[in-house]
Amino acid sequence: MHSSETRVLTSARSSWSVAREDALASRPRLPSLGYMPGLDGIRGLGVLFVMAVHSGFHQFRGAFLWVSTFFTLSGFLITTLLIEERDRHGSISLTGFWARRMRRLLPAALLTLAGVAAYGATLADAGQVGRLRGDGLAALGYVANWRFVFSGTRYEDLFASPSPVQHFWTLSIEEQFYAVFPLVVVLVTWASRGSWRVFGAAMALVSAASVCWSAFLSASGARLDRMYFGTDTRLAEIAAGALLAVLVRERRVRVRRAGGTLRYVGPAVLVVAVVATFVVDRTDPRLYMGGLALWSIVSCLLVLAAADDTSPVGRVLSAGPLRTTGVLSYGAYLFHWPLFLVLSEERTGLEGVPLFVLRLGATLLAAAISYRFLEEPIRRGRKLSAHRARVVLPLVAASVAVAFFFVTSGRGRLPNDFGGVAIGEMKRPPLEAGSFVTPPSGASRRPASVGAGEGESAALDDGEGVPESAPNYVDPLRVVVVGDSQAWVLAKALERASRGTGGHLVVWNAARPGCGLVRGGFVKRPEGSIADPCGDWEPELASGLSSFRPQLAVVQSGMWDWIPRRLEHWKGWREPGDEEFDRHVEAEYGLVAGVLSASGARVVWLTNPCYELEGFGTDPVWINRRYLRPLERRGAVVLHDLHADLCPGGEFSQKVGPFETARPDGMHLSDEAADWFVRQLLPSVLSVARLRTHPSAYLGGGASPGR
Repeated sequence: MHSSETRVLTSARSSWSVAREDALASRPRLPSLGYMPGLDGIRGLGVLFVMAVHSGFHQFRGAFLWVSTFFTLSGFLITTLLIEERDRHGSISLTGFWARRMRRLLPAALLTLAGVAAYGATLADAGQVGRLRGDGLAALGYVANWRFVFSGTRYEDLFASPSPVQHFWTLSIEEQFYAVFPLVVVLVTWASRGSWRVFGAAMALVSAASVCWSAFLSASGARLDRMYFGTDTRLAEIAAGALLAVLVRERRVRVRRAGGTLRYVGPAVLVVAVVATFVVDRTDPRLYMGGLALWSIVSCLLVLAAADDTSPVGRVLSAGPLRTTGVLSYGAYLFHWPLFLVLSEERTGLEGVPLFVLRLGATLLAAAISYRFLEEPIRRGRKLSAHRARVVLPLVAASVAVAFFFVTSGRGRLPNDFGGVAIGEMKRPPLEAGSFVTPPSGASRRPASVGAGEGESAALDDGEGVPESAPNYVDPLRVVVVGDSQAWVLAKALERASRGTGGHLVVWNAARPGCGLVRGGFVKRPEGSIADPCGDWEPELASGLSSFRPQLAVVQSGMWDWIPRRLEHWKGWREPGDEEFDRHVEAEYGLVAGVLSASGARVVWLTNPCYELEGFGTDPVWINRRYLRPLERRGAVVLHDLHADLCPGGEFSQKVGPFETARPDGMHLSDEAADWFVRQLLPSVLSVARLRTHPSAYLGGGASPGR
């Protein structure tokens, strides 16, 4: 190259550098916002509310709103960081951003998932193990929310048959945001020549589109949990935080010294947020018609009020305990749910406030240790340099994935493991239905006549239809329980009772909380008119029955079968008493009985008890007479009168056996009452099913069968 050309290029490069530096110097720039302790206070207060509701304090039913606030806060903080980087350097380093996020988020997340894998190998029940591989890998890939959408998981599963990684749905949405959002910032600011106002307008459009899409899905009858877990339907809350960051950057609103108006409004906003925690219900359909978007405005005001640490709200939320909890909130949120499952009422012997104190203490201790010795050293590169982190963390993630495969190897499908006893591990080979083993010497041939419903005492006492000389011990007794959450509660109690039987009683909990036995069409649920969210129970049940081969099937149907329904070929909605509705219920119940009977099981169907609930409007006694008695008359099932057991004189009673508040929510038995009740119920059910047995061996007490 000629020297003249070199001088020209050098001069051009110099001119470009000077021009770029002048442009950056002339760009309006705000100083870094720095650390705002009140924002950690928001995190601390929110995570405490979430942990409280997850520990069973359902009076905090609106705690989910604080998850929405976390989304908005994340949108605000991440956008602020990206704005400051671009204003300072003229560009945004995508690789640098993602590397920082990886060092900040992955260590504690991988530690949690490794612990979940260990939980799956040791303490998880069969249902959890059956889902663990898919759920765990989805959590590892930060797509757990979509896994739960497509698998039909419901939020209520947290309180029924919980996945140990179900709480990862929130982290998945945030990680998806971190992966895509910086690209959006770079593209929009490049296309608009660095205009943050254009970017703010884009965020407003994204928020509006998300709200409209959620409203459309809601009006179309989409499942509530589809909208609750979906990234697309929660974008409005994150975009609101991003828009707030732009408004702060453009000096449209003030932060740190927010001004007199917000000083007065801030306390009212905090009061509204706390009150909403106690009164807003997640199933309110208005939330998905724009309610959560309105809540994001409350969250933005709360962020502004908390950012000013001289304001009343800022001082309250900057208080030491809340601020410290907020600093630990990421680890606390990650660790709390698996720890809550380990520290159960059953294992600790505690309940209520004492149990929550234990769980909270264990969670914060684990979070503090993780923060001090794992998260901060890796984030700051003290113990793991940035270069090594890019290699080590993916290797650890791969190891966790292998652990999920190993833990679920051979147990990945539910029918291979029942009640914690794998079929191949039973002390005796599985027997065909109807096979019997002679009871131990001296064992009584008469089951105890406790817990029987009215009209069944004769069957319990005289053993009608069963010769006195007939052998009467089934070993192992395999029981499948089918139904909704009421059946699920009884099945869990049976599982607990089975653990001391040495494999003589094996229980498969095939109940589906929140789902009835009647399928299809649209249903009117508390959250509104939606497509039946429960899917088809038949394929999984039939497949499981072929492996499990139960001798006894216990069915408890419930109120989800009675709610108004609309099938495609019906003209409008139908409800109990309507001819088309009744025919559909009869056909569905008949199919349940047929599928269970085809497996060789005797089918005992529990009648519907009375409830202390409003809103379903149909008398359980009428339901029993209309839908269940015909099944009994056809010989398809044997009925056990649960209504007589739980409703003395036909009236609802909280008292069951020695328990004064046995049905605290007006429907389900408490765990303690259920544990007591199944010990009374099983002998009656066995006798009604004409399985003449020695029940004490199945319940871990009395004589055991001879070998």
